[in-house]
Amino acid sequence: GVVLGAYGAPAASWIKSVVAEASVVRSGINTLTFTLLPSVAQGVGDKVTVTGLTGSGTANNAALPVVSAVFGNSGAWTKNTGTLVLTISTLIGTSTPVVISITVVNPSTTQAAVTPTVSSSGTAPIAPVAMSAPILGSAGAH
Repeated sequence: GVVLGAYGAPAASWIKSVVAEASVVRSGINTLTFTLLPSVAQGVGDKVTVTGLTGSGTANNAALPVVSAVFGNSGAWTKNTGTLVLTISTLIGTSTPVVISITVVNPSTTQAAVTPTVSSSGTAPIAPVAMSAPILGSAGAH
């Protein structure tokens, strides 16, 4: 059935929450690409949080460079929890998916891939949901 939010309206959700990576080489540079589409518009100043990106060698960074048309040029990165917090700078509508890319350092040791979750907070909060695929797994290659 449909999950209802406040006042009986359907709760906001992610229509699309896809993640992909460019490399699985231990300690290698890896571009992570997130494609998101909300069921309810997400407003300027609202936050989108991706968690569970654990194992990365990328140090904490309050202004990790981000490539995106709707999140400005950076996001807040916390290494130990693998959390990326992005602040929306341009309204995210419900018809065109938004694409976000970040560059991180892969784990330096063998690690099973992890499946990140994505959520939002603000005018139309979206509860955490698992993204499309596990990433940041590193095998014997180096």
